[in-house]
Amino acid sequence: MTNLTAEPLPPYLSAAEIGTDAQFEAFHRRLLRCFELVFGMEASQLVMDPITGRFARFTRARGARHKEAQAGTTRLTTPREACFFCQLQTPPNLLYVNEAGEIVVPNEQHSFLAAADFLSGKDTGKVETYYGLVQHLAQYNHIEGAWLARTFCNLTPALGRTSRLPLCLVQGIHPDYHNTEFNELPPSVVQAVILSWQFIERFAQEHGLLAVPFINGGKRPESGQSVACFHGQVYLFHSLPFLFQEIGRRRAEAGHCPICQDILQGKSSELAIWNGHSLVVLAHPVPRRTWSLLVVPKTHTADLHSIEASEFADVLLRCVRAYQRLHHREPAYNIVVRAGDAVGHLHAEIVPKTETNIIAGAEEATDEIIIDVLPQQVKEQLQPLMA
Repeated sequence: MTNLTAEPLPPYLSAAEIGTDAQFEAFHRRLLRCFELVFGMEASQLVMDPITGRFARFTRARGARHKEAQAGTTRLTTPREACFFCQLQTPPNLLYVNEAGEIVVPNEQHSFLAAADFLSGKDTGKVETYYGLVQHLAQYNHIEGAWLARTFCNLTPALGRTSRLPLCLVQGIHPDYHNTEFNELPPSVVQAVILSWQFIERFAQEHGLLAVPFINGGKRPESGQSVACFHGQVYLFHSLPFLFQEIGRRRAEAGHCPICQDILQGKSSELAIWNGHSLVVLAHPVPRRTWSLLVVPKTHTADLHSIEASEFADVLLRCVRAYQRLHHREPAYNIVVRAGDAVGHLHAEIVPKTETNIIAGAEEATDEIIIDVLPQQVKEQLQPLMA
């Protein structure tokens, strides 16, 4: 870059000169001097995500942003007596997982008859009507025997409703774990949620649907969580979401499985921070948000129900516990699972919602991905905390 610091700056310009070559030249000289004096830091790196084909920019400058707000976020808390999930004030149970880890589909009609009777003559277009309904149906949601997780329809799904099937299903856990942090849950409870996902995935495949499981966690609204008690969700899609289409296009363009060749066997394999029997955890090589982790099966598989639920539960708990140890609290986070033919190689992403990776105006305006911590640093800091 040309050294302009010794050259005199042009004088102030008159109103008649606004937008003239002289003004542009003056602006250019000042811009270069500011770059030298203020922004003379290392350049950003532009890298491509091997899974989606998207590009991200790594720059440490973003992590140095001034923050006037206090660290920490609003934590959701719900008294037991007001918790819809723990009081079983939800739509009827579609299935539940008992203490033995078995899927049970209830064989009862009372809840549907009671629902029809309750809705008779009421305006079913009002959300308040359905909240009254689920409170009325709580008496029918009693489950005989010991159980760990149950699945019911989401009363207010974020993506709206469909005329063919309920779009979103929720996995609630036993009231004994009311308001328990995810990192403190027994593995058997997390496994029960995963077993529910696997059953729903198989059902979806039978009906030409795509099941997309996820968790909004950390008891904080930044993750999308609105009910303090831990729960999982599954969306049922009739068509491929855009990101799944991008992953499919990337696989077709590459002519191979990017996870097998570029991540498990390529340079990204150096980012592995935990190796299980059939699953590996890596610092995401090109995440959308800083500190994200990637969980992938060691062998190529597209189906969630083909992996061992107990090992998957153990891995997810390890990841969230590592975040909890790093931040001294469980942060807001999302766990997202992508599976199916378009994805090709099942993978899960664990995405913490920390201060430095809150999407801001530049990202919203351009859809650019800006990361301020290199994946190697994520590995170095989280690997000792995964035990």
